[in-house]
Parts: sequence; C-alpha cells; structure tokens
Amino acid sequence: MTQESGIVTAICNLLAMYENMGKLYYMRNNTGAVASSYTNKQGQTKSRFFRFSRPGISDIIIWFPYAQACIFCEVKSETGKLSDKQKEFAEVIGKLGYEYIVVRSVDDINKIIKKYV
Repeated sequence: MTQESGIVTAICNLLAMYENMGKLYYMRNNTGAVASSYTNKQGQTKSRFFRFSRPGISDIIIWFPYAQACIFCEVKSETGKLSDKQKEFAEVIGKLGYEYIVVRSVDDINKIIKKYV
C-alpha cells in the first residue's frame, strides 16, 4: 500500500508537468501547526503556537483556466477516510458550486485532468 505522502508527491509531479504546459495551475496546501520559542525584552523564554492554513482544507486546489473550473482534491490512501473537518469543508465547497473530490492515486487525478483539459 502506498502512503498518502507518496501519492501527494506523485500527483504534484504530474500537476507540475501540466502547469508547465499552461494547461492548469495548482496549489498544494500545507496544514498543521508548529511551536516556537523566543526570548522577550525581559529575557524570559516564551512559547508561541503557530497554525497555518485551516483544518479540513483540501490537499490540492487545481484551476483549469480554459474550462473556467476549480476543483478541490483531498488525497487519501486506499483505506484513508475523511475527517469530520474535511467532510465539513467538502460540504461548504459543494454548496459554493465547486467540485470536491477524493483521489487515491495518480490514475484518479489523471481522469480528472482529462475531463477539464
């Protein structure tokens, strides 16, 4: 079984090729948080927690300029399941009229690309 990170990398490599041909534009979203420490003016060490992106946002967003379409792709392994936050995000995207898809392989994303390019 292929790990999700390997699938994301392979998909981004394919999307980069299509982007270089001018067929689409894509963005890989990174979500998560990191703790950072710093020393304030009083010489005290403090910690700060930084979040980036929003919980549940899709892994990849793809714009197809000639089709005037934008799709949101969540990458999962063969057995991966959407979290509650991901389900909420998918629902919001659908209500806004955009396509939200779960892809599990490069073949899955290739089918989507062929639909729009």
